Amino acid sequence: MESNFLPNTENELLELSRQIEKKRHELESENNIIDKREVVKHVVSDVTNEDEDSGDENKNESETKVRESKTDISREKTGSYIDSLDGETLNHIQNKINVVFEKGVKKGIKEAKKDFSPHELDAFHDLLVDRLYDELKSRGLV
Repeated sequence: MESNFLPNTENELLELSRQIEKKRHELESENNIIDKREVVKHVVSDVTNEDEDSGDENKNESETKVRESKTDISREKTGSYIDSLDGETLNHIQNKINVVFEKGVKKGIKEAKKDFSPHELDAFHDLLVDRLYDELKSRGLV
């Protein structure tokens, strides 16, 4: 499979896959949770809540070009709180999800935590979980 991701992002996806498998075993033994999407959600929550390194690379990096794998958030009504977000906010969330796949999971999440309100961060988190799950599933990593 041809990759559209940076090598560091590829490594992060493999590491996420290992963390997901570990978390799946943990949750199965504790709560009988076996839904893979739910396990991905738990792992992304863990990554989101990690303490960040204070020594970020260049904070004013120029935007990288959007790759073929960019996320497209549909405006289709889902009955979710995400439907209440305006188009500008959804575009901003989409751009941050693209950062995750262009620059890395931790960097994308760190940027989102700085830029989003709690409500927007929840939407980012939920949409990121969906996108990561789909990507990991397409690679046979979950």
